[in-house]
Amino acid sequence: MAEVLFNVNKINNAILKAVKSAPYDRIARTTVKRIKRVTRAGVSPVTGKRFKRLKASTIKTRTRLAKLNKTHKSFGESKSNLTFTGQLVNALVFAKFIRSSFTELNFFVNPTTRKKLRTGKKSRKGGKRSKPIDNARLGDIQAEGGRPFVGLDSKGFSMVTKIFKSHLLRELRKINK
Repeated sequence: MAEVLFNVNKINNAILKAVKSAPYDRIARTTVKRIKRVTRAGVSPVTGKRFKRLKASTIKTRTRLAKLNKTHKSFGESKSNLTFTGQLVNALVFAKFIRSSFTELNFFVNPTTRKKLRTGKKSRKGGKRSKPIDNARLGDIQAEGGRPFVGLDSKGFSMVTKIFKSHLLRELRKINK
C-alpha cells in the first residue's frame, strides 16, 4: 500500500501569509466605491432597502436651494440619495489598522466641516449662508432619519470576497513550486 505524506504546515503558513499580505488597500477602495454607488442609487447598503422618501417640504427646500448652489451630478430634487452637493458621500474614507494577528479596515465619514450653502434669505450683507455642520454629524443625522449608508451590501461583500479569494489562491499555488 502506497503512503502519501501531506504537510499541513505549508498550507497553514501560506494562508497566514495570504492574510497578512492581502491587498487591503484594493479591498478598501472597492468597498468605498461600492458604498458610494449604492448610496447614489438611493439604496441603503446597510439594509438593502431604498432610502425613506423625502417629505414634500424637503423637496421644496431642495428645489429652492438647488437654484442657489452647485449640486452633485447625481442630485435630483425628489431623489433620496444623500447627494445634494456630494460632500457627505465623498467624505467616506477608510483607515487600515495592522494588528499583530490581523489587519482591520475601518470605514467612516471624514469629520471635515462642510461648505456652507447659500440659503437665499436676505441679510444686510447680502445672501445668507447655512450654519456649518461637519460631515460626521450629518452622517449620524441621516442614519437616525432612516438613511444609514456606511455598510456593505451583499454584492459588495461578494466583490471583496472575490478579491481576497484570488489573492489566497495565488499564495496557495506557490506551495507546489
